Amino acid sequence: MAAPNIVAVTTITGKTDVSTSISNSSGSPTTVLSNASASDDVYKINTVLASNKSASLLTVSLLYQSAYVCKDLTIPVGSSIALLGKDTPIYMEENTSLTAYSDTASGVDIITSYEIITD
Repeated sequence: MAAPNIVAVTTITGKTDVSTSISNSSGSPTTVLSNASASDDVYKINTVLASNKSASLLTVSLLYQSAYVCKDLTIPVGSSIALLGKDTPIYMEENTSLTAYSDTASGVDIITSYEIITD
């Protein structure tokens, strides 16, 4: 099944994941969240937060599949920013993923809040 009927939902499970070792831009993007190919679920991504934990200004990029949600977004030292918010959700069907990278390896933490929707 590619995507459940979200009008006839049987279960909605709220989840929050944390990614603390985001790769730098010279490597492969780090998978932040992945919906398996045979999950029979759709994930509604409500919020993605990025926090700069390094000692300098850094940039972060977030991709859904191969499309940029944001590219090279600057985050000041000690600051956090919402890359996605509840007013701009993304629905992740089976066999899709969110990935991220930064210009500073392991300089950013990413927190993803989402719902697993099952019909």
